[in-house]
Amino acid sequence: MRAREPAPALPGRRGPGQAARLAWALVLGLSLAPSLGAQDGITLDIPGARVFTAQEVLGALAEAYPGRFSPARKVGSDWGTELDGKLFLWADGRLLPASLAEAASSYAPQPFYAYPLEGPVIKAPSPAERSRMEAVLAQRDRNPPSRNPEFLDRLWDASSEAQAWANQKRLRFLGKEILLHRDLLEELSRVEADIVALADKDAEVAAWADGLGSVSSYYWRDIAGTQSRSYHSYGAAIDLVPKRSGGRAWYWLDARASGLDWMALPASARIKIPKAVIEAFEARGFVWGGKWSFWDSVHFEYRPEILLLNGQRPKVQEALR
Repeated sequence: MRAREPAPALPGRRGPGQAARLAWALVLGLSLAPSLGAQDGITLDIPGARVFTAQEVLGALAEAYPGRFSPARKVGSDWGTELDGKLFLWADGRLLPASLAEAASSYAPQPFYAYPLEGPVIKAPSPAERSRMEAVLAQRDRNPPSRNPEFLDRLWDASSEAQAWANQKRLRFLGKEILLHRDLLEELSRVEADIVALADKDAEVAAWADGLGSVSSYYWRDIAGTQSRSYHSYGAAIDLVPKRSGGRAWYWLDARASGLDWMALPASARIKIPKAVIEAFEARGFVWGGKWSFWDSVHFEYRPEILLLNGQRPKVQEALR
């Protein structure tokens, strides 16, 4: 995912903008279904939740982005890998340059989490779970999580807004024009082809596609309520917003601000995306924010390493075998 040739100039336009408050993604995948994550630096100690080792994560990254990562190796007392020739240490999940490893506690972890391949299974949290979640969110509100951006900046070749912008390409997806990272054009085009084929024989998919209001990807910003860069900043996430919500919620933080019991909000009260569409995205390496307990029902982002960690092999990895 390195820049190859300059992106075409798009005068007077910096990003889709209209989804500024929609799907502020990269938020926690926690266990209402059996999943736990640290999507925006929120972590909870959930008994029995799957926690991945440094070797597992670094191995999944190497498989997900072929040719980019060196094999995982011990570096002193830590594990490390080189991304395009630059060494990053695990540092308790922070993935930091060696020069910053001693300051690991200053940063929130990178998000590598259990992701349910089915679901989500939505149920009200127990009083103890609710108390833990509220305590962590109170801490998040007081001290917004901050991940060091150098790992993702190097992964997506975008250490500044100008550099991120240079990586974007125009693409039409389901009839809507978006800006997307150049290295994801082929994968998203394949997702579109799969959805179009599905719509020919699946009335639910056809109705969903017909009701699509806007599609957006690139937008340089931090995740809402954090000091951590969003995957939208790299053009590696996509929001699919319907023309009409029907009164349904799409994002946990908006639901929380509206006074809804967002932790237990039933599926019928959330924006719905057909299961076949979700599977079409997952088959090409994208995860769906609707499966996170801190849910984002209109959001997908390119995370093939998450799928690999959870036993699902995206087709792009199958093709590389």
